[in-house]
Amino acid sequence: MKLYFLLIAQSCCKAGFCSVLKSLKLLINVKYGTMNFVYLCDFKTAKEWFSKPEFADRPSWESIKVLEGERRQNKVSGIVFSNGNPWIYNRRFLVHHLQNLGMGKSKIEGLIMREVEGLVEEFKGLTKEPSILPKAIHFAVANVIWQLVSSHRFSLKDEKVQLIRKKLGEISKSFPPFSFIDFYPVVKYFIPRPVLNYIIGLMKIMLDMFRASNSSTARIIRLFLVYMSSLQEIQERIQKEIDKVVPRDSLPGLEHRNELTYLDATINEVLRHSSVLPIGVLRCAAKDVRLEGYDIPKGTAVISLEAFSHSDPTYFETPNEFNPSRFLDGNGKYFPTCDGFQAFGLGKRQCPGEQFARMELYLMISALMQNFTFAPPDDEGQMSIAPSLERSFQIPDMEQKFKIRLRN
Repeated sequence: MKLYFLLIAQSCCKAGFCSVLKSLKLLINVKYGTMNFVYLCDFKTAKEWFSKPEFADRPSWESIKVLEGERRQNKVSGIVFSNGNPWIYNRRFLVHHLQNLGMGKSKIEGLIMREVEGLVEEFKGLTKEPSILPKAIHFAVANVIWQLVSSHRFSLKDEKVQLIRKKLGEISKSFPPFSFIDFYPVVKYFIPRPVLNYIIGLMKIMLDMFRASNSSTARIIRLFLVYMSSLQEIQERIQKEIDKVVPRDSLPGLEHRNELTYLDATINEVLRHSSVLPIGVLRCAAKDVRLEGYDIPKGTAVISLEAFSHSDPTYFETPNEFNPSRFLDGNGKYFPTCDGFQAFGLGKRQCPGEQFARMELYLMISALMQNFTFAPPDDEGQMSIAPSLERSFQIPDMEQKFKIRLRN
């Protein structure tokens, strides 16, 4: 029922009904079983609500408590679905250590560039005949996380990486009840419970990081290439910008970023136009709240409809058109966010890894645009960017074949 509702919501956006629906502010109150859901279609309402501490929590559903200790203590560890003090501590822990590791600086850039070089070599092997995009995109993104957490990387052809990605996908789909103690029960006799809880919490943080890289960053890179194959003029403009700024014998780096504004703007426009996650990650009312005349009972799931705000002409003129220039000012300077844009979430639960993800997207996509031209195969017509729902993600068919040409 939820996916059906999303399809209706997205159809309304594309049909131009946002101007009517946005006046409702609360789009609809839906009940699934015993759970109340409130959908927000107005960006400013969602931004205001999600900045309040009453809506900083995630739902505390049994399906989210995947670890045995979480079910016993009735709380979730990690970052994505934890609440209260554990969430505050874990979020600060992650952001602090990402900054110490050099987020946005040359140290972490070096780790990413190592994967970028491998990715470029992998794509060179796909230029002889039409091909689907390689799994190496996912492996390269995951390798960056591996290096951060364990100072180890895998070959992009290593079957172990494919197995790990498969297992991560299974975890994301089914949330099976597993526990570190279930696998190794002997540890509870040697490790004090507080220390063991800390270790399990650290494992859950790392799991959240891997799931985010596997399901989000890599998907967006693949999505970007689908869009560029369909929008050749924009791809050519990006390539001309890169050729003007970056020497042909080197890859684009962070030192070039301020001059590659159209590339960054295009990444933003892909995020807006596609609305990869058409609804934001669930929030939950931590207590009974009355806002703007609405009574929101404690425990109500509150969701911002990203697809609605990204298609709202109040914030984006001609929203159904693909236009990267909407993220450039009159002087051609790139601005990463604006009213109506919520690809990385809103408020207190906004993605803590946004800067890191944007850095990966820029470095990997710029290298691929510099070295290759992407197009549909000669005999297969236009590349389709029409969305389909894959679980909660709204993405085009990722099994389409590409004609990949090495640029001279």
